[in-house]
Amino acid sequence: MTTRPFYFQMSVSLRGLVATIALSMGWIPFYTTALSQTLVTLQSDSGEVLKGEIIKHADGLITIKSSIFGEVKVSEDKVKILEDSSTPAKVEHVGTIVPAKAPKVAISSPAASHPAKDQTRNWLHLPKNMEVHAGFGLGFMEGHMTKARNYSGSLEVAYDTERYKSLFDTSFQYGKANNQLITDTHNTSARTYRYFGKTKISPYYAKLKIEHSGDEVHLVDRQTELYTGLGVDLYQSKNISFHVGAGYVSEWEDFAANPAFAVPDPGAIQRNKAYLHETLAINIGSRTQLHHEGYFMVEDIDEREIRLKTGLKYKLTSHLSLDLNHTYTFDDTSPLGIDKDVSQVNLQFGYSL
Repeated sequence: MTTRPFYFQMSVSLRGLVATIALSMGWIPFYTTALSQTLVTLQSDSGEVLKGEIIKHADGLITIKSSIFGEVKVSEDKVKILEDSSTPAKVEHVGTIVPAKAPKVAISSPAASHPAKDQTRNWLHLPKNMEVHAGFGLGFMEGHMTKARNYSGSLEVAYDTERYKSLFDTSFQYGKANNQLITDTHNTSARTYRYFGKTKISPYYAKLKIEHSGDEVHLVDRQTELYTGLGVDLYQSKNISFHVGAGYVSEWEDFAANPAFAVPDPGAIQRNKAYLHETLAINIGSRTQLHHEGYFMVEDIDEREIRLKTGLKYKLTSHLSLDLNHTYTFDDTSPLGIDKDVSQVNLQFGYSL
């Protein structure tokens, strides 16, 4: 046997005592099998430490395969096992408790990280491929000769299957300044995109949308629109998506009278327009998303309409966010005395499911 400072001999009496205890407690099969397949750290009486894999335990000797020294035989009467991944709890030595093995770190899934969110989805019976986002904003401003307050709310529901993408959204905005109404709008729309084949193969789709809105300040009592058209996913990646489309829209508008300009109630008006449509979504990092949507509509050379909506969403948590939205509308067909272009900005707290 090669002489090393780590080698010792074990007495027959100690070996017999260990064997008797192990046999009486039914440990013999477990002891020999487990040690022959585990990594351990051994310490001698003089404090020397050796780490390796136990490959044999017989005749009072422990044979360890070390990455540095190769196979080393150690007398088991002079060593202590400090770490043994086969033991269930811990090993005591020299009055110190040493963990038998490193604790396992549990890696939680995204679903387990937010049980309240999942419970809410289950209570509402929401499908896995449906997303819901709600927002509410409240603002107040007081300054020189000005007192203004406004309220805004929105709800968006998206349902995405392999061939169909359906979206529903509704929103309102109401505000006063110096007790005078400055904004009072509401809008509700539902749309469906039907792809010609699987979306990963075919980027082309047909579009159907219906929208209903009103704007008291701009004398629009009711406005209903029906959109039909075709579109294509021009670019689609993990962080950027860009879609364009074109089609035809039928529009029914009911304007209110404008006594300030002696304009009577014109009643309901029906128009047919051609439109171009584009949407752009960009993920900026893991928390910020930019979304832009634009409609460009033409009835004839002298009657044009532009609608732009831009939103910036910043995630505070996995389901709470700050939503900054801006809308711009230009309409050549606005009633007399009403601004042709309108711009609105609102800030909301959002909640996603």
